[in-house]
Amino acid sequence: HELNTPLAAMIGQLTALEDGKYPMTKERIGDLKEQAERLADLVRQLDAYTKARIPHTGKTEEIPLRSFCEELIGRFALDLKQEKMTVKLEITEDYILHANPEALQRILTNLIQNSLRYSEASEIVITASSHKIIYSDNGKGVPSESLPYLFERFYRVDASRNRATGGLGLGLAIVKELAEGQNWHIQAKLGRPGLAFVLTFPS
Repeated sequence: HELNTPLAAMIGQLTALEDGKYPMTKERIGDLKEQAERLADLVRQLDAYTKARIPHTGKTEEIPLRSFCEELIGRFALDLKQEKMTVKLEITEDYILHANPEALQRILTNLIQNSLRYSEASEIVITASSHKIIYSDNGKGVPSESLPYLFERFYRVDASRNRATGGLGLGLAIVKELAEGQNWHIQAKLGRPGLAFVLTFPS
């Protein structure tokens, strides 16, 4: 459905342009470009999910987690500013995590994007303890009945809103696949307020 709808709209508009029913205007070209970009994003999400399901073969490294998070957050500086959202790191400078850096980056990226798109939060907090990382925001959270389904493929708490923001319901499914690929466990919990994701890993 998510691929067919923009494709059908694009084909309909292009056919009308070809038949001379619509004028070729700057606005119409912009609309077609926007739909094409949304399709490209959906394909990227599907590709990322497919790759996340491949058995983990990447090497683990010693990652200084605080500086790793600081660098990643810097890439979202403009988006965070636009949404009036701050990020607080409760991670010591000497905290080292043994993980695959690409998988960890994708996990945190998807969680940040999830907060930016849907949470309506003003703050994100990332906390690290001996065998656990907690990512939380103080946003509107989700209904309690949605918690068991958040990591399912194509599940969306608010389908109409996710369509408007380009969501396919794969972001958290990718997070789960990547986490389990490193023998981690991930769980979603309701915050007070907001939503928290708890990553637990073996010693």
